[in-house]
Amino acid sequence: MKPSRRRSVKSRLQRGFTVLEVLVALTIMGFSIALLYRSLGDSVQKGADLIERQSALIALQGLLDAFPDRLPGGDWSQPEQAGSLGWQIEPAVQDVPPATIEPLQETPVVSSGGDIEQPLPVRMTVRWGSGRTLSVLTWRLPPPVPRDTRP
Repeated sequence: MKPSRRRSVKSRLQRGFTVLEVLVALTIMGFSIALLYRSLGDSVQKGADLIERQSALIALQGLLDAFPDRLPGGDWSQPEQAGSLGWQIEPAVQDVPPATIEPLQETPVVSSGGDIEQPLPVRMTVRWGSGRTLSVLTWRLPPPVPRDTRP
């Protein structure tokens, strides 16, 4: 009786996996690969979004640096576009906190008419992608008034 038992154990070991076991293993492997591809795709998309946001931050910093104390003359409130980035400098008339300004200089900035110049609230906005925006509220002196050069 002993030899038949050995054969049955041996034949069971030699049979390998059943079809059901193989299907379950392939299903689990398929789900794992799908999750891996999805996570890789999400990280690539988030990396691209981060690069676009960083470009918008650099453009906004450039706007702040381009007009450090005074707005330019002319029509500066028109929207501009360069590549996928768009920007606009516009007067901020809503939700503006009251200005509490302490001059850094001993003497205030005086306009050509003799009045002390008051800074204007300005909103600088950068747009990119599909409607994404980054905006900052700041204060700048008004554009310079052209001097009358008549003799």
